[in-house]
Amino acid sequence: NDLGGSLRTPAAFNGVVGLRPSPGVVPRGTRLQPFDTLWVEGLMSRSVRDVALMLDAGAGYSPQDPLSFHPPAGSYVTALKAFDAPKRVAFSKDLGIVPMAREIVQITQNAAEKISGFGIEVIEEIPDFSGVLEGFQTLRGVLLATMLDDLIAAHRDAILPDILKNAEVGHQVSNRQIIQAEKIRRSIVHQMHEFFQTCDFLICPTTSVAPFDVEHPFVTEIDGQTCETYIDWFAITFALSMTGCPVVSLPCGFTEAGLPVGLQIVGQPRQEAALLAFAELLEQNFDMAVMVPR
Repeated sequence: NDLGGSLRTPAAFNGVVGLRPSPGVVPRGTRLQPFDTLWVEGLMSRSVRDVALMLDAGAGYSPQDPLSFHPPAGSYVTALKAFDAPKRVAFSKDLGIVPMAREIVQITQNAAEKISGFGIEVIEEIPDFSGVLEGFQTLRGVLLATMLDDLIAAHRDAILPDILKNAEVGHQVSNRQIIQAEKIRRSIVHQMHEFFQTCDFLICPTTSVAPFDVEHPFVTEIDGQTCETYIDWFAITFALSMTGCPVVSLPCGFTEAGLPVGLQIVGQPRQEAALLAFAELLEQNFDMAVMVPR
């Protein structure tokens, strides 16, 4: 599943494809809040085609999830064949809101240049993501507090301190912070709708940093900029969680050290078929699906 990037980040770090679908596409169980749209079930696999196959198996309606719905007629695998290349996409190196490692920027910019070589116009104009990070952290805190409240009360000593801190955010935020977070979410959803009137997809890096040593639980700084919290380093994924749009992470290159780098592609809500078809087009041209990290 994917709340702030738990599918997309490991997919990027391991050179595979990860899909965060639109809310309701893959039904969720009773553990999650029934009308929450931040935490969704999704998929990871070696290739876009395998992700489409898994989505065919996982998508559908469940009475346990009131946001779920029956998928459109046909299969996602079949839809990969019936696709016209987009005319215009937007690329941003950082969504205007997050610090980025220079090598990640260079590799993803190179991928964007390849896209322009396919006859697709690549522009820089994107929606305004100001305030999205703070809004997400407020809503995430409320969600975690709601989900974990009883568990924390019974097993506080067995839960990681960082998880406790994040759940406690939900108890500490003010009504004004919640209202502001919802206003920010409303704004970015409406902006994305306007964006898709003239542009087919939004593209940006999946991570701000390259994969790092497993002994380090999180990143403390990015190119000299100190991270304020332990989740800052994957802010570029959780910013997109606020849009309600489907997002796929696609391998697009390797660092000098041979570590994989991912590219996020954002599609229109509930348009997973078109998103996966475009991702497969890029996958074939990037020629990454048959490669593995050194």
